[in-house]
Amino acid sequence: MCCTAWDWDALNASVVPALDSVGLVPGSGVDVMLLDRGDHGRVLIFEDAALARRAALAIAKQSASQVDVFEVVGSAGEKRNRFRVAAWTATAAGELKSAEGEEVDLEDPEGWTGDLDEQTHEVLDAYAGFEYGAVKHDRKSFKKRKVGAASTPRVANLLDALQKARAHEAVVQADGRFELRIELAAGGKQRSFCSAAEYDELKKLLGI
Repeated sequence: MCCTAWDWDALNASVVPALDSVGLVPGSGVDVMLLDRGDHGRVLIFEDAALARRAALAIAKQSASQVDVFEVVGSAGEKRNRFRVAAWTATAAGELKSAEGEEVDLEDPEGWTGDLDEQTHEVLDAYAGFEYGAVKHDRKSFKKRKVGAASTPRVANLLDALQKARAHEAVVQADGRFELRIELAAGGKQRSFCSAAEYDELKKLLGI
């Protein structure tokens, strides 16, 4: 993801509280790469695309600015690696909108070097339209905050759906239940219903 509202010092001071809101605390297990790309903004690289989208929404809200998200998924083939890409814009209002990045040849072209991970980062740079490398970089380690297990299989299934979703909206109904309007990461929408108590539990489990 790329944020232009924060400079390098502001990013380093704000990234820990911002990620705390999505259930990450300092520790080990989840590495986040921080890059300063000058006029292009500050970049955070996550291995988990769903987590990156949630983090982008948290940073957009905290910085009161737009955050651009670029996703690259690489898969190794017998002869060539292939890549799938997507782009989003996280807004300060808590929306995640589809966006477009620079089009690239997503098959492994002649002359590319390195393993799949290195080539994935090369595709990321090209797709995001970065013209030059980082002027500063840092790596921070986090771990997922321990939370209690879901109280029922139903809550566990809803939690799994919300964690993988691009975004969701909870709308209270006349009978006190909540309608969960879920935007799926792969496209499309899903509707589910839960009680007020179940939604309170989901919010605690999601850290929202």
